[in-house]
Amino acid sequence: MPKMKIALALTWMLLLITIISPTASQAWLIYHKPAFKGKVIDSETKLPIKGAVVVVVYNKKLVAGFEPITSIFDIRESLTDDEGLFKIPSYTTAINPLSVNTAVDFIIFKPGYGAYPGGGIAPSGMNKDDTELFFSEDFGKERTIRLLTPSVRKKALGGGPDWIWTKVIFGIVELPKLKTFEERKSNTPSLPDNNNFLDKQKILLRLINEEQENLGLPKTHEGR
Repeated sequence: MPKMKIALALTWMLLLITIISPTASQAWLIYHKPAFKGKVIDSETKLPIKGAVVVVVYNKKLVAGFEPITSIFDIRESLTDDEGLFKIPSYTTAINPLSVNTAVDFIIFKPGYGAYPGGGIAPSGMNKDDTELFFSEDFGKERTIRLLTPSVRKKALGGGPDWIWTKVIFGIVELPKLKTFEERKSNTPSLPDNNNFLDKQKILLRLINEEQENLGLPKTHEGR
């Protein structure tokens, strides 16, 4: 036990030293995101959708220059099970202090269904931070959340959008069944990153290729 306490104390000391170090290239901070979970169901039948891919795109923002630059930090993916459920573990790693955490992006896709976001049905108007809460806290429970909604009165006055507080069920996403070729063709999502993270989005790529093949279209990244 004493050795463990000493090692832990040394770890915290090194972390503190690196945080306050004037040499940016040697200083590091912590990047953390919670576990994400949810359930994907058919919007008409309300039955669970098995085999939908859920992709979490972890982003960071570089704040060293005049204009902050957002880029992808990492990607994780998972498949929904027989009950339409998915869970992606929490994520913690080191990040350079010139970069800061930003909200993640979510993609949910299965051939033949409307993709999320865009074609999927979830509370409309959530900002990215609230979307993280939607998939990480109180799954299956009704919670009140602030949603962005267009305001006719404010638009007429040249103002901005309005916000309303609305009760929603956290973590539930409904995907509509697509019926026409055009609906399915325009629904296929793009890969979050076409170069650096292909090995971390294999399921998404496989399902995109499957849908392209079903529609008689060229595959994305042929041969993968």
